[in-house]
Amino acid sequence: MDNRTIAILSLGIVAVGGLAYAAYKLTGKEEETEVNENGQGAPAPVAPTENHPDLLGTALGINLSGQQRTAIQSIRNAFAIHGDGDVLKLAYVYATAYHESRFRPVRECFAESDQAARQCVASRSYGQPDNETGHVYYGRGFVQLTWKSNYRKMEEDTGIGFVWTPDLALDNDYAAEILVSGMMRGRFTGKRLSDYINGGTADFVGARRIVNGTDKNTLIAGYADSIITHISQA
Repeated sequence: MDNRTIAILSLGIVAVGGLAYAAYKLTGKEEETEVNENGQGAPAPVAPTENHPDLLGTALGINLSGQQRTAIQSIRNAFAIHGDGDVLKLAYVYATAYHESRFRPVRECFAESDQAARQCVASRSYGQPDNETGHVYYGRGFVQLTWKSNYRKMEEDTGIGFVWTPDLALDNDYAAEILVSGMMRGRFTGKRLSDYINGGTADFVGARRIVNGTDKNTLIAGYADSIITHISQA
């Protein structure tokens, strides 16, 4: 391995949903590090471990497409920038992306076009074209970013022009930045990953409040439990 390889190092035992798992932390074998938005040293973005997509496929009981594999790599790279190295948090991010969009940055209603998505959301409170931009800020990406104000927040956080070009949220890399940065910083609901996953413990059920209240919280927690189990065996 060269000095840009991500290593997974065993750190001990943690409690997840009442069960004990080996805790792992992702650390970069970098000679130089960048400082992330949390003020901590973080490795520059690198590719995930070679078998990460395979582990997720096994954990979730699915055969991943090439598109889904690329999406997982984008999420892992975004976590190297915006995350804190805690694989428990990464597992929940993966679980959220799987639940919300099956690792595909999609339009709301899984619409194939902007026109189809507009028709699908026309009766919803955010479903009419914006007076300034003409865009409809329906859900896009891995986590279904919705409302113009939220597109503006993510533009401010990432420097990417989501307000005037909202379909950028359908790009794997940009969608991954929205997903990870938004969950780490609490941009969706005011709740952040560290509120539920911290210090070697994880409340995967409660963590649903980071994105959408209690909707399907136990289902997504189950995904996260399975993911962390398989990643811990890597």
